[in-house]
Amino acid sequence: MAGPSFGEDKGFILHVFYNLHPGGCVLEVVSYADILSMWRKGLRNGSFRRLPLIERGIFRAALCYAKMKGRIINPKLVGMIKGVADRVCRDLRRRMFEHGLNRARNMLSGKCCKLFPAVRKWMDDDGYILWLGTDIFVRGSWIMAR
Repeated sequence: MAGPSFGEDKGFILHVFYNLHPGGCVLEVVSYADILSMWRKGLRNGSFRRLPLIERGIFRAALCYAKMKGRIINPKLVGMIKGVADRVCRDLRRRMFEHGLNRARNMLSGKCCKLFPAVRKWMDDDGYILWLGTDIFVRGSWIMAR
């Protein structure tokens, strides 16, 4: 039975399968195919270069181990792979959306919604949230036209 997926980004899904252990606890399992597809995506988009050396080493070791055994069921290692998967799948659009969400939260908690009630309706639109995140491209202050 397939569990929840995470790391979704442009067709990439890292599946975590849940197996019932004889002792009654639930174990998460990550397959070799999922780790390999994440490895290839990370090499293509260059996100592995941005990872710290220790995380790259852990991921390579997990890849070799999964190739030999077929799957990984160690909860600690599955947790580490989840963390790396989240960082590997973070492309430009996802970073912009996260930045836009942070700005939207700040706007909702500030005076902006009290002064402009229509802004609250805009927060439901994903396009607006993405647009809010585009200011990560602007280095410095805004340029005002006169």
